[in-house]
Amino acid sequence: MCPFLRLSTLLFLAICLALVACAGASTVGQTSQGTTVEASTQSSDNTPLRTKIRAPDGAVMVYVPAGDFPMGSGEAEIAVARADCRGCPEDWFDGERPRNTVYLDAYWIDRYEVTNAQFAKFIESGGYQMRMFWTDEGWEWKTIENRTQPKYWEDQDWNQTNYPVVGVIWFEALAYCRWAGARLPTEAEWERAAGWDADRQEKYIYPWGNDWDPAKANTVESALGSTTPVGHYCLEGASPVGACDMVGNVWEWVSSIYMPYPYQPDDGRENSEAHETRALRGGSWLNERDRARVAYRLPPFPGDFILFDPTNGFRCAMSAQ
Repeated sequence: MCPFLRLSTLLFLAICLALVACAGASTVGQTSQGTTVEASTQSSDNTPLRTKIRAPDGAVMVYVPAGDFPMGSGEAEIAVARADCRGCPEDWFDGERPRNTVYLDAYWIDRYEVTNAQFAKFIESGGYQMRMFWTDEGWEWKTIENRTQPKYWEDQDWNQTNYPVVGVIWFEALAYCRWAGARLPTEAEWERAAGWDADRQEKYIYPWGNDWDPAKANTVESALGSTTPVGHYCLEGASPVGACDMVGNVWEWVSSIYMPYPYQPDDGRENSEAHETRALRGGSWLNERDRARVAYRLPPFPGDFILFDPTNGFRCAMSAQ
């Protein structure tokens, strides 16, 4: 064989080997929907996470496998929470009972709360003008109020790029998730992603475990007085599935109507067109640790259905099928 051909063959083999090596080491691939999958993301305890990037807004989503989990709190847990809460009404935690077993199909949930930078894409793409993303009542509200952006959108205290968007009502949160090709998580999906460790078959009080630690969530105990960038507490405060800021920072809207347990997805609580109070989960920078418990449900107050506040944000979810 002539030297030139021998050299060409060696170069070709070297390139092939390099490509094979890269493919084997790569942690990124494409799904059939064109969504990037990152198989090597690590959780706070170095457990590999299955994640993907949602194309419209670049949101990172973590995978939650199918299975049963215990939703709500038992009487012993409620007694501890009540003793821990200063000045709470006697019935403050009643919404968490009875504890009930819920089965969920596999799904994806955002690893982080939706940021101002992501919400800006919704605004810039005309999301407030696209009827298809809004419920009937949401579209009516938006039209009457002439709403084209969240309440605090131009307030420098709340509109920094990598911080969670705040001042969104439930209508806006739902419209955004629909625009992004997703949906709001159900209340059961939110709670399962926040504190159920499927490997250990254990329900945690907080996303990271059962012992409170003010260094793992942005609550009143952190004494920051405002929101923090999404993922700020991710290293130590992530949930078993790798979701960050599931408690503290901002309350998160879910799709579910606030109704008594046991949770039943077919009892009307997931009707997106119903005029009822929607659940908020997770606590915020303005709340103490008793509201930063995985099982805690914010009791409804008059006007909560269209409540917009600098403590309210959201994240999205989508079914795995």
